[in-house]
This record gives sequence, C-alpha cells and structure tokens, in this order.
Amino acid sequence: MTQTTLITMQPTVHPMELTQIYAPDNAANRVWAAKQSNVQLISIPGYVRFGDHIVNFFVKKIVKQGDVSAYSNMLQFVYFSHMVAYNVANTPVERLVFATQDLATKVLMQFDNQARYNNR
Repeated sequence: MTQTTLITMQPTVHPMELTQIYAPDNAANRVWAAKQSNVQLISIPGYVRFGDHIVNFFVKKIVKQGDVSAYSNMLQFVYFSHMVAYNVANTPVERLVFATQDLATKVLMQFDNQARYNNR
C-alpha cells in the first residue's frame, strides 16, 4: 500500500486514497475532520494568530494596500508549513500531494528530503 499524504490549508472532499491528511486546526476543519479517520490537525498557537492580526492590520490600514490576499494570514501559513515539514520528515511517506504550489515550495524547502519529493 502506498503511503500518500495530502497537505492542505483548506480541506475538501478528496477522491483519492490517502493515508494521512495534514490541515490547520480551526473550527471548520474540526467539523470536516470528524468525518475522516486519517486527518492530523496542526494547532496554530495564539501568538501566531495574534501576529497575523497585527500584520493584516498593518498591510490594510498603515500601508493602505487593498485586497492583498498574498499577505493574509502569512504567519499561520509559515507556521503550518514548518510543522508539516517536521512531521513529514519524521514519518515514512512515499507520496506527497500538495493543495497549492506555494505550500509545496514552502514545505519542501524546510527539510532535507526535498530532492526525494521534488517534481513528483
């Protein structure tokens, strides 16, 4: 059996056979994960969420950038990708599936097995 892991920030129904799914721990994902048996929710600490509120406020109000979704919740994205990279590096996985290319780039650059999963 192939060890396939899905890494996503916003989980949805996935038709493929997955061994493990990593997603951030929030209210919506907890409801979704209750219906799944193979989900590992990564808890985001309060200080990271608070830092995101400050960064989001700074970008919108001080810098006066309109809708900049690239910077929205960026600290949570970095924390989540770091924790997923740590978990994946310590778990035998044959195949990684990423929801977005940005997530793939951020996770793969954080651990030594990058060449093993690149371009697959």
